[in-house]
Amino acid sequence: MALVATVRATYLSGPYESPIIILSVGPEDDNPVLFHVHKEKLIHIPFFEAAIREDAFIEGQQGKISFEEEDPVLFRRVVEFLYEGDCFPRQKLLPAASFGFEVPLKVKRTALDSKEEDYVPSLAVEMASGTYLALADTHQLFTMVTKLLCVADRYIIEDLVDMTFQKLKHFPIGIKELAVLAQHVSRSIPETRGDIHKFLADQVYLHLPRLSNCPEFISLLESEMSTLGQGLVSLITNASLSAQGRYFDKVLQNNAKVVVCIMDVTVDGCRERYGSDDKYEIKFGAAMAGEVLLSDGIVDSRNMLVGQHVLSGPKLAFPASSLSSFCRKKAVYL
Repeated sequence: MALVATVRATYLSGPYESPIIILSVGPEDDNPVLFHVHKEKLIHIPFFEAAIREDAFIEGQQGKISFEEEDPVLFRRVVEFLYEGDCFPRQKLLPAASFGFEVPLKVKRTALDSKEEDYVPSLAVEMASGTYLALADTHQLFTMVTKLLCVADRYIIEDLVDMTFQKLKHFPIGIKELAVLAQHVSRSIPETRGDIHKFLADQVYLHLPRLSNCPEFISLLESEMSTLGQGLVSLITNASLSAQGRYFDKVLQNNAKVVVCIMDVTVDGCRERYGSDDKYEIKFGAAMAGEVLLSDGIVDSRNMLVGQHVLSGPKLAFPASSLSSFCRKKAVYL
């Protein structure tokens, strides 16, 4: 009988047999949305583990946690992630070993009568220059993922923070998307998350020549009654937030060219694909998707493009296929 009890306990003690915790999202006096989540799915997250402790908070005794300030639409994505390990928009692996989403990201040229196109990462510079714009549905999706990143950070759901941040780096980012990113990251994401703030800083510098003509961004800078405007001004002027800033001054002054990394690049990955770099003067480099590099566009015999992370840094070699073509329009960088 003891063996039977042990077997029964083993096979009937999974997450779907654990108690139900109710997550009430939205104002209590305005029909909040109720999510019924198994306790086992929550206790691995420090915030929830602490909240549902029966000996610590009334929420734990009642089996219910209220989130009156949160958006039910965003929390639905959180619950999806808790159960599936992913949430809308889910990423999918494309034939070319790159990533796409379950719904297409759509952009179009700013020229009249242009047709909508599927966004590809090589259009990152064209988005920054204003040659392309994201369509409304894609912009709304970007906004949702940005807000979800903030929710994940607020409740310290680290895996969801990482996932949403990686997804953001695959979106088309134009002026309007940058304004959304700046607003939410500056207000909600602490500076201790340096990778996220560096990504924002890089995008600010990339779009800098056009920001003066963006009403959404200017309204953020003029928020003198809050720290938001000061934070964004500091983001633009303080090079310590991003080493990229040290050479962007030269980019703006001398019309130097930049490239945008469209996929993560590692030194080990380059060596596996191209062999050792011992006999070459310029060594392999590493960069993250969305990172901006200074480059004159030179491609060597290995089909590697030479770039720099910072103005005074060493020249490094990156696969040409991993970087967007540099923009030749002087107006973009003047």
